[in-house]
Amino acid sequence: MKNNPKNVVAADIEDASEQDEAKTNALIGAILGHLRRAEGLSQTSLAEKIGLSREEINDFETGAAGLSFTDLEKIAQALNFESRDFIESVDAYHRLLRR
Repeated sequence: MKNNPKNVVAADIEDASEQDEAKTNALIGAILGHLRRAEGLSQTSLAEKIGLSREEINDFETGAAGLSFTDLEKIAQALNFESRDFIESVDAYHRLLRR
């Protein structure tokens, strides 16, 4: 039985989208980890400060989990940065990576 070309294209688009999401999560996580360390905080101390678990912080930083806007706001406040500036920076890095 042959694959329907439309189904193959849809699957390719979905795979590419998932790969983009994984790359974006990894990029966000790397930046968050850098900002956290720059503030001299451990994952545990940041987690306690914002009411999340250390495991959740680790998942964000490793890109294993996506970050909600609410959690980004909490982290931004704890690490002394503006969430809007963070989002713009991630978007700029993402565009550079896509070139």
